Amino acid sequence: MKSTVWQLYRVLSDLSDIPSASKHDINKLRYLEGGILDSFGLMQFIVAIEEEFNVELTPEDTQSEQFRTLGGIAEIIDEKNK
Repeated sequence: MKSTVWQLYRVLSDLSDIPSASKHDINKLRYLEGGILDSFGLMQFIVAIEEEFNVELTPEDTQSEQFRTLGGIAEIIDEKNK
């Protein structure tokens, strides 16, 4: 999962500026509440995740509490890739 989180961090940083303080614990990075992505950026992020990890995210995935952090998204991806 650790490498998945770092890949997600890279994908997110390609779409938006991430404050340096967020680098300390990327597992808990709450990119929506932190204002890192707006609604358009979120759509781009979802598409980038699906392409990067070859997964299909369902509405249930993207509306879950788990989807609110990079660590949670990594768990979703890892579960789909089992």
